Amino acid sequence: QETEGAGTEQDPQLQETEADGTEQDPEPQETEADSTNQDPETQPQESETDSTNQDPETQLQETEAEGAELTPEQEQAQTGEALAEDESAAVGGKQEGQETVQEKELKTDQKTDQKETALLAEDQEEEAVSEEAASAIASGLTPSEESKKQQESAGKAVTVEAVVSIRKAKITLSRTSYTYTGKAIQPGVTVVRGKTTLKKNRDYKVTFSANVSVGTATAKITGIKKYRGTIIKTFKINRAAQKLTLKASTSRVSAGRTMTVKAGGARETKKYSFKSSNKAVAKISSTGKITGVKVGTAKIRVSTPATKNYKAGSKTITVKVVPTATKSLKASNQVGGIKLTWAKVAGANGYYLYRDGKRITTISKGSTVTWLDKKAGTKNRKYTYKIIAKASTGASTLSKSVGIRRVIKIKASSSATARYCLEQRYVSRTLTNSKKNNLAVIDPTGINTSLIAKAKDRGVVVYGYINAGALEKTRKYYSQFEHLRICEYDGWPGEYWVDVTSSSWKTHLIDEAKKQKAAGVTGVYFDNVEIYYMVKHGFHGKHLYRDPPSQESVYKALSEVIKKIENEVGILVMPNCGDTFVRRFEKDNPGVILEVNVEGVLYEDFDRKSSDEVRYLTSYLDWCAGRGMVTRGIEYTKSSSGAEESREYYKKHGWTSVYISRHKDLEGD
Repeated sequence: QETEGAGTEQDPQLQETEADGTEQDPEPQETEADSTNQDPETQPQESETDSTNQDPETQLQETEAEGAELTPEQEQAQTGEALAEDESAAVGGKQEGQETVQEKELKTDQKTDQKETALLAEDQEEEAVSEEAASAIASGLTPSEESKKQQESAGKAVTVEAVVSIRKAKITLSRTSYTYTGKAIQPGVTVVRGKTTLKKNRDYKVTFSANVSVGTATAKITGIKKYRGTIIKTFKINRAAQKLTLKASTSRVSAGRTMTVKAGGARETKKYSFKSSNKAVAKISSTGKITGVKVGTAKIRVSTPATKNYKAGSKTITVKVVPTATKSLKASNQVGGIKLTWAKVAGANGYYLYRDGKRITTISKGSTVTWLDKKAGTKNRKYTYKIIAKASTGASTLSKSVGIRRVIKIKASSSATARYCLEQRYVSRTLTNSKKNNLAVIDPTGINTSLIAKAKDRGVVVYGYINAGALEKTRKYYSQFEHLRICEYDGWPGEYWVDVTSSSWKTHLIDEAKKQKAAGVTGVYFDNVEIYYMVKHGFHGKHLYRDPPSQESVYKALSEVIKKIENEVGILVMPNCGDTFVRRFEKDNPGVILEVNVEGVLYEDFDRKSSDEVRYLTSYLDWCAGRGMVTRGIEYTKSSSGAEESREYYKKHGWTSVYISRHKDLEGD
């Protein structure tokens, strides 16, 4: 800084001396002689020794022994303050609402001039310091010594420090791009002035702003002490990745079944969307519920939208759809073991078979639907079988099981001679007249078991009789089941079709089988199985004692009884008639029924049947014979020609045996 006597030339727009006639700002200016009162907080304060306190970071420091005069810059600052105060006073004197447009524009111009004045003053300070430093160097003195010399010549003692602008420094950030972390990010700052690396918090300070969220962050570098000025540096904060998670409840799902996936890891959002790469294999709901459609592989993708600070995210997992379980698994006792039969499974390329929890074989073709367990040979032992379908995607998560008690099957009699006697008074005669390997079908009720034993000793095969679908009034148990009557049996007075679905009736049939087995029979003639057909087609217009059960419930009841008699009681069941039932049962339980009987393929009630009736029953017995069943029949004819015709017809079709009866009641003759 130079004194007034030095005559330093000032900016004509910002500085003025007492003698200068430079034109001033239209607003009133204050000179040294002005007596206008100023705010003590904005007016320079002067002590008794007339030494003005000044900011050490914005201008040179000066300590005067006495009577220090203001520098031109200080005068300019005071003048600006006075102008501002006068302007405020002038505005305050106006009435509210009277301010003109010109006055508003004038105030805006004055504020702009003040900002420019402050910036110019700062630059002039730096230039003044630089000039002083240059002068000192030229005289061989340090800046401080030069300043001291000048002050001594003026009779003053002064301390001088050089002020350096930071604007010309090279400033670099350690990084200019970052990923959002949720925390304040502060890159390292390096400031180099010439060859000097400045030190943080000694030569400069750094202030960060907008440095947490995604966007442009600011580093403000401000010089301190002898370093002045401010420089702004920016750096980028970029969106972070969303690290999504996708957890599945299981690694595979069976066709037709469901599994769930749970998504997590989304940031600043709770929106998840799911998509399947192959909806024909697996489809997924908006809540993450996956449904297997068919065997195959699909990719499930979960995604979330981008947010303020995070990118859009996604995660993909692979879902394998495996076969479902077979719809049915049947087990039947065979002479050679236990036969398993199941329904084919879509998409399966094979099956795993288990016996009592242990895998016993692997079926390598998906089209195979039967298998014979030849090692299940323990009599009366219950075996449990399980089947699991498999595919290229893995084994099914589902299985089907069935239990069966092993019964060593008695081979059905293949004798071409059979006698049927359901009249007690002729049973003894029938057994006596039967020869080795002949079949004798009798009603053993009230018969001495010794007669049966003697016949068996001679090699006679003895079957008993159970009326499965009808109730006879002559039976001792008639009153016990009278309430189960449906309607009268046409042509047989005192006999009634019965509700076979009753649990008490089913128990009765099984108990009868047990009694007859105890009497020595090896099979039973299971009569009136056509109740299965009658409940749907045969009771129209008849007097009903009760409503008939459904055909489906009749099928289930008869099937249950037959399987228990064969598998648990351990004797053969030979259904009489009931062709519609037998066809369905054989399909569902192949190999259980080994022997069938039909009454009247050609003759019934001693009359020749129509060609349509003959054709229908012929096709049925041929169908049974084609499945390896023993096929037997009863023909009611009194003529020798009718008997001969019947024998030739059975022989022609390869059926096992025919019994010719001259009586409506079977007497075994």
